Amino acid sequence: MPIYCYKCFDCNHYQENKQSMDDDALTICPECKGDNFKRVIRNVGVIFKGSGFHINDYGRKSKVGSTTPAKKEESKTEEKTEKSKEKISESKPDKKNKDGK
Repeated sequence: MPIYCYKCFDCNHYQENKQSMDDDALTICPECKGDNFKRVIRNVGVIFKGSGFHINDYGRKSKVGSTTPAKKEESKTEEKTEKSKEKISESKPDKKNKDGK
């Protein structure tokens, strides 16, 4: 049976109930007897164990000798910097003397 979480928005009472899926949702707060008692959704951590799940079969395996994405980015940036320096040095005209020679 699933566990449902309820919260009273009048007195902030919080309660977890094990209920069947066919049961009606609770509407009356057991603490203050108010009718502002609502079912709330909570985060649930899910862990996929065993084969048959993409994250286990393909997700986090690293190959020996492969570079990480950060290292690839660094090498690409370095290559671009070197190429741009070469282009700048090729495009600059030689400086001439005051005589125009």
